[in-house]
Amino acid sequence: MAPASAEATSPPAAPPGWVPADRRWWGFDRLSLRPALAVLAFVLVAHFGLPAINAALSYDDVTAAGDRMLLSSGVSFAAAPGWSIESGIVEGDEPMSGSLPRTTVLTSEEVSFTVTVGAFDGDLPGLMRQLKKTTDATGGGFHITGAPHGIRSGDGEDGLLARYGGVGTDGVLAAYLHDGTGVEVTSTGPADTDQDVAVQVSAMILSVEFEEESA
Repeated sequence: MAPASAEATSPPAAPPGWVPADRRWWGFDRLSLRPALAVLAFVLVAHFGLPAINAALSYDDVTAAGDRMLLSSGVSFAAAPGWSIESGIVEGDEPMSGSLPRTTVLTSEEVSFTVTVGAFDGDLPGLMRQLKKTTDATGGGFHITGAPHGIRSGDGEDGLLARYGGVGTDGVLAAYLHDGTGVEVTSTGPADTDQDVAVQVSAMILSVEFEEESA
């Protein structure tokens, strides 16, 4: 949100790290995506041609500070506190048997945040092209707009991020690829989504990590 208007003389100094509103979308500084950085609401494993989602648990709960969401193929991300867990597994609540889910869905009022994991035989630009192609065909009015920017995950994996939205909505879509495992992260919400929520979305995107699954 732009700072309130001030007297013409001696405007207050901007706080450290502040980025003007016209340089931000969804928490990302448009001019520093590459060094700073790494979402399809409800368009899930179809992008990877995978079977139906299984083993996902539903919670009547919200995330707490320090929670990490676990997915299959060793993928995880740090959840922002205070988000509703629509589907997913929090670290420490792993099932005694069965596999971890391929999809996690969090919501905060009208904003959704979805992470989907699947196998992908190709490179990172090819994954983003596939996501764009599928979104254009099946996204229900949602489209990727503009060229993707380079980002980086919490453990140093390169990714791509693009603006994503439709009429009256805005959001971002990110893709990561590691050893044949593709990760799609999408977040959408109203075009006037609160900047604090947008910053949480960007932090969750950048917190994605890959780990080797235990045998």
